[in-house]
Amino acid sequence: MELLRLIASLVLVFGLLGGLLWALKKMQARLQGPSADRKMAVLESLSLAPRQKIALIQIGTQQLVVGITPTAITPLMTLTEEGTLVPPNTLATLVTPVTPATGFKEELERV
Repeated sequence: MELLRLIASLVLVFGLLGGLLWALKKMQARLQGPSADRKMAVLESLSLAPRQKIALIQIGTQQLVVGITPTAITPLMTLTEEGTLVPPNTLATLVTPVTPATGFKEELERV
């Protein structure tokens, strides 16, 4: 009987810890609070499958729609400052891929 009570208590404690971690992850944006000096923000995201989603990202005044998978982030289209959509076939001329020679930091500074 004592062993059963101990096991039930452990299951309850681990369940509460898991629930608390899940709730904190969901409320992460609220806990961080808005920051006026941020240059990038995820405006919205839509989950398509367990590990695939589409996100609307704002960088400065430009908004990008990207597809996100576990191995890649693919630009799908962009919304210009005038409010018009740029078709996906011309997006390749606007977005330059990050190559090992340039590096991620330099590409972020360019944007």
